[in-house]
Amino acid sequence: MTDFRERRYELPTTGLHAFEAGDGAPVIFLHGLTGTAGVWEPVALRVARRNKAIAIDQRGHGRSGRPAGEVYAAEHYAADIAALIDALGQGPAVLVGHSLGARNAIVAAARHPDKIRGVVAVDLVPFIPESEWIALETRVGGGDRAFATDDEVRTYLAGRYPLMPADAIARRVRYGYVRRADGLRPLADASAMMATCRGFRPDFVADFRANRVATVLVRGEHSAVVDRDTWAKARALRPDLAAIEVAGTDHYVNEERPELVGDIVEGFIAGLGRAAAKGAHDIVADGIRWSVPVIVRRDAHGGFAAVIPDEVAAALAIAEGDVVNFTAFPTGAIEFWSIKKSTYSSLEDEDVAGRLARESRP
Repeated sequence: MTDFRERRYELPTTGLHAFEAGDGAPVIFLHGLTGTAGVWEPVALRVARRNKAIAIDQRGHGRSGRPAGEVYAAEHYAADIAALIDALGQGPAVLVGHSLGARNAIVAAARHPDKIRGVVAVDLVPFIPESEWIALETRVGGGDRAFATDDEVRTYLAGRYPLMPADAIARRVRYGYVRRADGLRPLADASAMMATCRGFRPDFVADFRANRVATVLVRGEHSAVVDRDTWAKARALRPDLAAIEVAGTDHYVNEERPELVGDIVEGFIAGLGRAAAKGAHDIVADGIRWSVPVIVRRDAHGGFAAVIPDEVAAALAIAEGDVVNFTAFPTGAIEFWSIKKSTYSSLEDEDVAGRLARESRP
C-alpha cells in the first residue's frame, strides 16, 4: 500500500495486521466481509493528510490472526477494536466501516463509547433482508477457489462487483490474494469467513438503538443489502442520525466513489472538532442536528441531497454534488463549511435552520 507504514498489533484478543499513514487523532478503517485493509487505500490516504489513518485486516481476514472456533461474532470484532484503541494510546478514535466493518463499528461504539468519538457506517444497518444473507453466504463460499493468473482473478471480481472501477478491482487482487501451490487464493481464511457469516446474521438492533456516539450513515443508491425498505426502517429507528445516499453506487460505496466518501469522512471529523469547541454535548441534548455532512441539492440521479441557500452556496464556492457540513444552534445560527474548498459561511435564520434539519433526512 503506497505511502503506508505496515504494522502489526499483538493484542490480548488477537493479532491485527495494519497499514498506517499520517499523524494526529486516530481514524480506524474497517473493511467488509472477505475484504482487507487495502480496499480503503484511497480514502485512508486522503484522510491521512490531517489525521492518523489506520486500516486494519479484521480477524480472520488478510494477514491478521485467525482464532479457531465460533469467535467471529459482533462482540469479538468489537473487542478487537477496543483493544486496538487501547494499544494506540492516543485517546478516542473515529471508526469508518463498510458492511461488516460498519456493523462492528456501531457495536463497538455502543459498548465502548469512551473509546470512540465518531462513526461513519457505510452501507450496513439492521433489518437486512433474508435473501441478502443467503446471497452473501453463496458469494463467500464461491470465492474460496484457486485462480491461475491475476487476470483470471480480475475477471472473476469484475463479474462479482459490476460497478467497481478497475483500480478498485486491482487493489482487491493485490491485497486480497496470495499464491499457493494450486494457484492464487484469497488471503481470507475460508473457515473464518463461514464463521463470520454465522456471526454476522444476528440482529444488532439493540446496539444500533443504544449507540450515543456521533454517527453518520451512508447508503449506496442501488444497494441491495441496504434496500430502500431497510433504509427506511433504520432511519425510523434512529431519525437523529445524519444520513447520506450516494447516487450511482451499490453496496461498495467506498470503492466506487472513494473521493466522495473521503470528503464525507473529512467533513464529519472536522464537524466533530467544531461541535466539541462549541459544546456538542449540550447541542445534542437539546435535539439540535450538528455537524451534519450533506450533499448540495438533488443530483441528476435523484439521489438525496439537502438544499443549501443560494447565498451560502455562492459564499462557499460550491457546486452541485459537493459535500458541505452545517451546524445548527438553538439560537437559529447556522455555520456552513466545505472541507474540499476550505471555505466557510454562516447566517442567522430560524426558518432555514428548521428547513435544513427537515430536508437533511431522506
